[in-house]
Amino acid sequence: MEQLRRELRAAKKELAQVRHELNSRTKKLRDLRNALPPIPDPEQVYKNIVNRCHDFFACTTAVTELDRRLKTLRQSDECYETRLHKLSLLDVSVEKSYVEILFIRYQLRTLFTIPALLNALGISTSDIWRAWMERPQYNENGDPLLLRQDDLERAATDQLSQLHCYRKAIIDMRISLMDGDRQETVNFQHYMSNAVANLQATLDAALQVMKQNGNEELTDDFCTKNMEDDTYSGEKTVSPEQVEHQRTPTPEGIRMQDQERNIQEDVDFLEEVEELEQGDDLSMQDQERNAIQENVDFVEEVEDIEQVDEVEEGQQLHEDPRDRIRRENASMRQQIETEIFQLKQSCANFRQIIDELLKHPTCPPRRFGLGAIRKQGERLMRCAFCRSIGRHYSDSCIEIRKTMRRQIDKQSDRQINRQADRQTDRQTDR
Repeated sequence: MEQLRRELRAAKKELAQVRHELNSRTKKLRDLRNALPPIPDPEQVYKNIVNRCHDFFACTTAVTELDRRLKTLRQSDECYETRLHKLSLLDVSVEKSYVEILFIRYQLRTLFTIPALLNALGISTSDIWRAWMERPQYNENGDPLLLRQDDLERAATDQLSQLHCYRKAIIDMRISLMDGDRQETVNFQHYMSNAVANLQATLDAALQVMKQNGNEELTDDFCTKNMEDDTYSGEKTVSPEQVEHQRTPTPEGIRMQDQERNIQEDVDFLEEVEELEQGDDLSMQDQERNAIQENVDFVEEVEDIEQVDEVEEGQQLHEDPRDRIRRENASMRQQIETEIFQLKQSCANFRQIIDELLKHPTCPPRRFGLGAIRKQGERLMRCAFCRSIGRHYSDSCIEIRKTMRRQIDKQSDRQINRQADRQTDRQTDR
């Protein structure tokens, strides 16, 4: 009897402990339910998930547009300031898309945790929620919409990595633009310095030619004047001895006559040779004639330059040095503007050619993630790259997107199959 009493007291004590533990657990559960925010009804949760999936599809479309803008900007031939401005706008658009995709992914993660709470609270069941999620939803293009959390996570990760690549490309393009502008500035400075040096050398050569021509003319004038003075003085006082001396040929006169005779003979000989070789040397004559004409043109240009320089020297004696510098700067500015206009025209022509080439039809971009299997007979089809069964076609695989990676994987699979076949053949031979 005493044993039964002890057992009863132990059972009561254990029951009190269990009751206390139950009360504590009930209190914790009540506190948890009070701590939970107001949970919307299942239909509202489902609508919110579908809306966020549509927003995610819009973000993927915007990422595709960013890729097109980046390629267009990379092939653009516009000026440095315009391309840098467009690059800044593109950088802002990339950051905006990056933040939007992150925000949508966090919202979807939060929304996908609500069904478990609804099931725990008894508001809904997993079967009802699974039936809702299996309803087909379509995007604006009429293609199936991604609704599974795993697919959305993979697609979001892929889009974020693509935007990260765009960030690096934009940074590289900005550095390249700055280096190109710096190089263009250096090249322009070198070009201007070389042009100024060439201009200075041309002016020095022209001045040297002018000085030489001026000295020769002065020497000729002086000799002619002396000869006229001697003739005039000789006519005034002529003696009979001088007349006799003039009539008598001197050795110098004989030497001059011999030289004239030799020159005349050479001229006659050259005329005969030219007559004999006239039919064979027409091209040579044309070349000589062209060379003579070029020499004449060069002499005329030099004379024009001399006349212009004489006029400019006369003007420079009376004008202000600042006006001369201003005039030289205006001439140089006009030359630079002409070259800039020619370069702009060349750029416009090249841009027109690019626009004409871009008008040709191109293949549409590959739409990853939209190749879900919908035919009942293809539910057990295995992807050739990620080896998943019944999820998507091989061409739309988002696990292995790069063409090079796909080729490497297929080549390795072929090598494995060959090794397996060889091993089988060896075993068969044994």
